Amino acid sequence: MANTARMISTARRAAVVAAAGAAAVAMAGIGTGAANAAVGDDLNDSCMSFSQDGGATWGDQDSLRYDNTINPIPGKFALNSEFQVKNTCDAPAKFRVLTAFWKVTGNGTAQLRADIDGKTGSPVSITGTSLSVDDAKLVAESGRLTKGKPVSVKLLIGLPSNETNQGFDINPGWGMFLQEVAGTGGGGNGGGTGGGSLDGVFGSLGGSGSLGGLIPSSFNTSATVVANQ
Repeated sequence: MANTARMISTARRAAVVAAAGAAAVAMAGIGTGAANAAVGDDLNDSCMSFSQDGGATWGDQDSLRYDNTINPIPGKFALNSEFQVKNTCDAPAKFRVLTAFWKVTGNGTAQLRADIDGKTGSPVSITGTSLSVDDAKLVAESGRLTKGKPVSVKLLIGLPSNETNQGFDINPGWGMFLQEVAGTGGGGNGGGTGGGSLDGVFGSLGGSGSLGGLIPSSFNTSATVVANQ
């Protein structure tokens, strides 16, 4: 009986040590971005750091300021926000700007654009009200970002040149994410691309890097501007 008791006690100690080791590995993974090990998965939001003062101070996405006093007019874009962003985790990733849960009143049409690393993005049109993640549109994405190297971003709101509606509200529903990319190859940082369809960007529906992995709270629905006043 004594030997049996010692064997049980040893087994319990081994289980405790194994559990502690697994927890340590999991915590380390969160810190390095390895918790989302698969290429194409979105990294934890904590892997993104933002600066609006030239890199003197850095904060999370909630620290970003938006200029809601701008007045977009037909055929022109106005700057809604400008910042630097960097990947703070070990896993290389591309920075993506999306829109979802937007709201455009008065039967108006708005255009969104994101310029990344000095490259002018392609306009993405929004109209009406988005009520679902399934409406998400890719506005722009960067090239491969390695740990600690910042890239510059401008978020802009405009109107089509033929827009005739006046005094309508635009809530762009900006969303920003880091999507893991292959660990080797692909060059350094920056290199933005234009927006448009999400086909081929997220992979299959339901994966953590797919539309199923996006959540409403990841999109800013509080920044509203009045257009064409």
